[in-house]
Amino acid sequence: AEYNRRYPDVSLDVDLSGRIMNLVDEGFDLALRATSPERLDHGLVARPLADIEFHLMASPEYLERAGRPKGVSDLNGHALLRFSGVNLSDIMELKGGNRQSKVTFRTVMSSENETILQLAALRGMGLVFLPKWMTEQDISAGRLETVLPNAIGFSITLFAVYPTRKHLSAKVRTFIDFMTTSLQG
Repeated sequence: AEYNRRYPDVSLDVDLSGRIMNLVDEGFDLALRATSPERLDHGLVARPLADIEFHLMASPEYLERAGRPKGVSDLNGHALLRFSGVNLSDIMELKGGNRQSKVTFRTVMSSENETILQLAALRGMGLVFLPKWMTEQDISAGRLETVLPNAIGFSITLFAVYPTRKHLSAKVRTFIDFMTTSLQG
């Protein structure tokens, strides 16, 4: 909304599918991708914007029903709402204290859409890894709780990805600058 107020002549056409698309062939000016650098297309320009912190969360209702994990090993067998946009399986290496532990979850739902995973977590379907910024209001209101906050969490870099530096349009340049300032400020 703030970007729109600053640049009212720019019309945004947003695709939230989460799929990796061919920017040039499909006519996209820009993509925002949260991933590791080695998973990015080398034919595109990728500008890091910010690191996004992910935490393991669940609703109080789910934790009351399934049990509140006290340590990483207590996560074995818990229901997982899995983001299918990254290569995660039911078996994950998670750091608990100073050591890595293998944890076997039970995937009850997978999606490339973080919002549907958040809604499923709010309804008590299971544990989910979600970005901290996305869940701050739910945590403050007591609708979600962070599970093992000192033991589990990771961050992924958010990149602005675009086809070329040559002939970069003003709308793309202003949006990237706006995102950089907004996410770091």
